[in-house]
Amino acid sequence: MPNSMSSPSLKSDICIVSSGSLSSGPRVVKEADALVAAGFSVNVIAVQTAKWMDDWDCRLSSKKGWTATPVQMFKSSPAIFAAKLFTKVIKSFGQSEASLSSSHYFLSRAAKRHPAKLYIAHNLAALPIAAQAAKHADAKFAFDAEDDHLGELSDAERDSQIGLLIRAVEGKYLRRCAYVTAASEGIAKSLATRYGISLPTPLHNVFSLSSRQSVDGLRKERGTSRLSIYWYSQTIGLNRGLQDLMIAAGSLKGSFEIHLRGSVTSEVKSELLACVPNVEAREKIFFHEQVHPDELLSRTAEHDVGMALEQPVSQNKMSTVSNKLFFYFLGGLAVVATDTPGQSGIVKKAEHCGEIYPAGNTQKLARILQQLHDDEAALKVAKEGSRRAADTLWNWETESSILLALVRKTLAQR
Repeated sequence: MPNSMSSPSLKSDICIVSSGSLSSGPRVVKEADALVAAGFSVNVIAVQTAKWMDDWDCRLSSKKGWTATPVQMFKSSPAIFAAKLFTKVIKSFGQSEASLSSSHYFLSRAAKRHPAKLYIAHNLAALPIAAQAAKHADAKFAFDAEDDHLGELSDAERDSQIGLLIRAVEGKYLRRCAYVTAASEGIAKSLATRYGISLPTPLHNVFSLSSRQSVDGLRKERGTSRLSIYWYSQTIGLNRGLQDLMIAAGSLKGSFEIHLRGSVTSEVKSELLACVPNVEAREKIFFHEQVHPDELLSRTAEHDVGMALEQPVSQNKMSTVSNKLFFYFLGGLAVVATDTPGQSGIVKKAEHCGEIYPAGNTQKLARILQQLHDDEAALKVAKEGSRRAADTLWNWETESSILLALVRKTLAQR
């Protein structure tokens, strides 16, 4: 994987810019894959904030047809010292675009060193960088809104410096984008209403059906229990709705196990387990480290029920659709999801894939899980419905055609 400080590359058709890493940004990777498959030359510039990201990103990108350019910001990299000084100086002048990310200077420099016809920004910190690089290359830029960033804040926070900064950056650049895509209909509507722009094109966090070819069919984690319940994320935290599952576990009868995947501190682990009402249920809960994206579907497909526990704590969480939901569809797991507007709409369209419940209603959650445990036929129907939802509705093969149409139209315009 070429270093971000290497000499300028030949001009590519598209340069994707992200302030996150490749291994933690499946949306970026799917987009790059689809564009390359359609015949475009693609360069992806992403940030690595930990050494493991470098290793994982190299493994992930080595098999791709696009070029990956890392901006290394982990502690042992020389850039981190300069970045800290740069960020400190920037903040001394108050909030600015550059203060959205400590990697701003190096990410911006990398983007300008890699000319393209179209720059696509992922996440807010990359938006002004893509715009500046596009101006430098006499090119166009677009934005993919993975979240409603202002909608993540409380009412009080929206009037704070960070809230005003988000509004200023989005208000300045969204109107100038060649196009804007959004991870859900709810996010698209929020941005259109707030900034008076054309309705962004929804582009859901779905996955490629071809990913199933990598499933190894092994059982490395689940035991012999009748029902295996699963949840995953990069981080296991106390704001992810997991308390609902822990409390409900205390009411479940029979042969079940619960598997949680993600980085977790001992304090968070202890607090979650403290929510489980009895010792017997506590012994059926297992914690797992993150696995490489190439293995994630295999480890997910081992289980029976996938939990999508988005909480109604912000406007963003209400309108977004967790990529977990679509990943469970791909893996053929029955789905149990909280009834946020974003998730409810997807589950209802999928039909017979599982159940929704009101966030915090642990009694209803326990009843749903108990029925899936007791009724093998119902579990089979839900798993088949989930897999069918991926096959017919929610897959990247279908969704990527929307992206390709936008890109082709943009590049065809003078």
